[in-house]
Amino acid sequence: MQAPVKYPIYTTVIEAQPLPEKVRTAVSLFHQNKLYVIGKGANNTVYSIDDTHVLRVTDYRLRDHQRDSEFHGLNLQHRLNQCSHIAKIHQYGYIYKTNTDMRVYAVMDKLKGGTLHDKMYNNLDARVNISNKDVVSIMRKLIEALQCIDSNGYCHRDIKADNIMITDKTDITSVQLIDFGFMAECSIEQFSLVGTCGYTHLNSISIHGYTRDVDMWALGILLIELLEGIASTRAICKLQEICISNKQNKMVCPEYYMAVYTLYSNVIKKHPIFKNLLKALLGKHRAWGMMTASSEAFPTHNICNYDKLLLILDDINLDGGRRKSVRNSRVDKRKSKKIFRKKIKLTRKKNNKKKLDFA
Repeated sequence: MQAPVKYPIYTTVIEAQPLPEKVRTAVSLFHQNKLYVIGKGANNTVYSIDDTHVLRVTDYRLRDHQRDSEFHGLNLQHRLNQCSHIAKIHQYGYIYKTNTDMRVYAVMDKLKGGTLHDKMYNNLDARVNISNKDVVSIMRKLIEALQCIDSNGYCHRDIKADNIMITDKTDITSVQLIDFGFMAECSIEQFSLVGTCGYTHLNSISIHGYTRDVDMWALGILLIELLEGIASTRAICKLQEICISNKQNKMVCPEYYMAVYTLYSNVIKKHPIFKNLLKALLGKHRAWGMMTASSEAFPTHNICNYDKLLLILDDINLDGGRRKSVRNSRVDKRKSKKIFRKKIKLTRKKNNKKKLDFA
C-alpha cells in the first residue's frame, strides 16, 4: 500500500541560489494560507515572501491551455532576464496544492512602485500630469522591451498600464513590463481575440489577422493615455465592446473607427511633437476589408519596426517641437527667399509711387 501524498508538492524548473529555501518556506505558508497578499490580477495572486521577492501563483480555476500559456509566458520572460525593462523571473514551476489543484508559480523581484496605472492617478483619483520628457523616457524603455521580445520571435499581446510596473516610487520612468500570459509567435499571423478591451488592435476585432503590430497599436493607445489621461480612451473601450459583439454577426462598426480617428486628431493637435510617433504606432489597420469614411482619413502606413520607432523618439525636440530635418530646413530656406523677394517687390512699388507723387 502506497503512502499518502503530502501536499503541497512543487516542481522547480530553475534552480537559483539562495532562493530555493525561501521558496520552500513560501510554498508551505501558501498551503496554510498564511502568506500576505499584496496584489491580485485577473488570473493570478501575488504574495509577499520578503522585502525583495514575491510569489506569484495562478488561479485554480484556470483551464489546462490557460495554465500552459502562463507557463510558456514565464519561460519566455525568464529568457529575457537580460533586458533591464522586463521584470526578472528567478524561479518558476508547478505547485500541486491537491491532487487535482495544479497551479503555476513564479518567484520575482518585488517592484515597490506599483503599476503605471496607479502612478498616473493619486489617492483622490485625480490625474497626475506627466511631463513630455518622462513620456519620452517611458516610451523608449517600453519600445526597447518590446524589441527584446520581438527579437525572440514573440509578441506580448497585452500591453496596458496595469501590466507596467514601477520599480522606484520616486521615479515614474523606472518601468518594467510584466504578464506574458498572452504572448504568441509574431512570425505567424494570429486571429484569436485576446488582451484588454480598449487596447485591442483593429485587426483582432475584424476578420483580418495580426502580428507584432498588435503591440504597437496598444503602445499607441498607452501613449494617448500618458498624454491625455485614461478617461480619454473610455469611449473607445465602450465602442470596442460593441465591435466585439458585432464581430460574431459579421457586422461593421464605423463609429469605432471614427472615434479612434477623432481621438488621434485631437491628440496630435494638442501634442504636435508626438505626431510622427503616433502615426507610426497607430497607422496600420484594415477596416474589415471595407473603406469607411474614417478609415480613408486615418493614416495608413506599412508596419513600422522598433528601430524606426527609436529613431523617431530621438528626433523629438522636447524644448520646442520636433527637430527639423535637412529636407525641412531646405523648405524653410526656400520660403524665406520667397518672403525676401516679396519684400523687395513691395519696397520697389512704394519707391515708384513716391517718385510719381514728386513728379
